[in-house]
Formats: sequence, structure tokens, C-alpha cells
Amino acid sequence: MILKSLAGVGYGSAYAGDLDAAMRATDELAQIGERTGSRRASSLAHAIRAVTAYIAGETYAVSEGELAIAVANEPVYLEFGRAILLHGHTGFAHVDEAVTTAEQCHQFVAQNRTELFGVSNAPAEALVCLLKGDLGTGMTLLERSTGLGGFLRHTLRDLPGRYLRQDGYPGNRRPSWCSRP
Repeated sequence: MILKSLAGVGYGSAYAGDLDAAMRATDELAQIGERTGSRRASSLAHAIRAVTAYIAGETYAVSEGELAIAVANEPVYLEFGRAILLHGHTGFAHVDEAVTTAEQCHQFVAQNRTELFGVSNAPAEALVCLLKGDLGTGMTLLERSTGLGGFLRHTLRDLPGRYLRQDGYPGNRRPSWCSRP
């Protein structure tokens, strides 16, 4: 119960803009993980650090998301980390990585017959389509999503600055859910 409470405090604090409180919660989760060997605590610590870094506009959010996945030993924690990583890749315009991560998220939803993460990933999938230039599918997916989640609000606010690349092209892989070839 303590892990979920700390995760809730960290996640909620990050979205409320209290990044210091979010980091204190993640530090405590990390300490519990180290002290007890709890991979759940360690995975949650990395996942909440990823969210906090993402909201702060820090690209290390992606590496924290990857660490959350690496230490996860249960499907729910694995998918929680993967969902955060998906939003991180999308928000920092890592299109090819976002496509790969989104496909892994789709596989999890199909294998586990759950829509919990499928619904939360819809806004990121819409943004991947938009980044790839498939405005029709991207806007349709965005309209179908349940609403603007915290990640999506931050992504839409910060995307123009994050999206600038020297070659002017976000990537060459087209996700399977984008209709345009």
C-alpha cells in the first residue's frame, strides 16, 4: 500500500507542478527498492521520475522510462513504464521509437485484453500520426481519445520547440494505425 501511495503522491505532484514533491516521492520509492529489493518500488520510482522529467521538459525522461521497463517484473509495472515511455518518445518527437513503443503497447493490450493502457495511449498514438504527416488519422484518433491527459497537454504545449530537427523530417517509419502510406 505504501508503494501505491508514494506513486500517487509522486504522479499527482508532478501534474500539479510540484516537481520537488514528486522527486521526494520518487527518492523514497527508490530507497525502498534498494533497501528491500522491491522491483515494484524501483520501477515506480523510475516511472514517476520519467513523468516528472517529461513535465519539466528534460529529455532524460526517456532514459528513466526505459529504466522503469528494465526493472519491472510484473506486466502492469512493465506496461506502466512503457506507456510513460511512449508519451516521452512522442513528446520529444522520437517518432521511430514512439512507433516501436506504441506497437509494444498494442501487443500488451491485445494479449491481456485490457483497455486501461489502450485508452491512455490513444493521445500519444494520435500525435505520432500527426508527426508523421497523417493529419486525417491523427485528428480522428485525437477526437476519439477520452480527453486531453496530462502528457498530451504538456506535449501540445511544448511540441513545436521539441520537434525542431536539423533535417526537418521526423522519421521514416509509419505506424500501423496511421492510414497514409
